[in-house]
Amino acid sequence: MCLNLGGTQQALKPVAPPTDKAKHYRKILIVLAVINFALAFMYCFVNLLGGFYEFIVVAILGCSISSMNYCCLAMYMIYITLNWITNVCSVGLIIQNGYWSSFITSGNTTLVFQITLSMMFIVYYTVAFVLCFLAYREFKAMLMDV
Repeated sequence: MCLNLGGTQQALKPVAPPTDKAKHYRKILIVLAVINFALAFMYCFVNLLGGFYEFIVVAILGCSISSMNYCCLAMYMIYITLNWITNVCSVGLIIQNGYWSSFITSGNTTLVFQITLSMMFIVYYTVAFVLCFLAYREFKAMLMDV
């Protein structure tokens, strides 16, 4: 039920009438989805399977945007938290072991691109989590009539 796309006449439509604040957060989530899609496309050049996984995460966000469902948004927040931890650990391990300068000056453009992309994902996930939480709070209040 959490990631259900519907199937009745209410498929991919908000269950409750959206508030003005919910519409505002929906626009913000659309911008986040476009940025996440672009990052996922770039990640396909580093790791094809990882990029495909990111496209699935973008689809979960798209489900949340279309139905204004706080449950789908919660699943998206869980996924980006796991991805954030993975990226922070990989970049942190490079810094901890002292390989940072050797990676940057190695001349291996794929490796430099991968590290840069990981740092871009870390920044995106940090900002996206905060904005998704604000949208989650508004979507839940909208559905609970608060």
